[in-house]
Amino acid sequence: MGCIAQLVNCLQSLFLATGDRCLCTPNYHVFAIYAAHQGARSVPLYVEAAPVRYADARGDQTLWGLAGSASRRGDTLTLTVVNPRLGVDVEAAINLAGGAVKSGRETVLTHADPAAHNTFDAPGEVAPREAPLDVAGATIRHRFQAQSVTKLTLDLV
Repeated sequence: MGCIAQLVNCLQSLFLATGDRCLCTPNYHVFAIYAAHQGARSVPLYVEAAPVRYADARGDQTLWGLAGSASRRGDTLTLTVVNPRLGVDVEAAINLAGGAVKSGRETVLTHADPAAHNTFDAPGEVAPREAPLDVAGATIRHRFQAQSVTKLTLDLV
């Protein structure tokens, strides 16, 4: 569950405003991507990916390699997946137990610069891109872009 107490002009805000100008932040786009799960039935999702290794003041650390959620509404399966790897795409197999995909589409929120953000001069600098997927069957492969949040909308047979 994700909750935002203040929506405008604060840390983690969904919107920035000044005068008569307003823009959506990347946080807004993440909330919009995950909204597809609202009202749907949760589906178990098991993710296996090599962990991300890094070092900080506490020493060597690890972070999950991919993380995600899945839900179903009618004949539509929605997967949302986060790839935290900087500069590294991750290809994954998606196995559907007891079902198959006939078509799909993806929504991806990413940017080549992990520090990129939307400004009043460039309000669409970080924005989701949508595209159809050429997928079918009980097992599909997908490449999750580096430093991304991805929504896969899969139409089931």
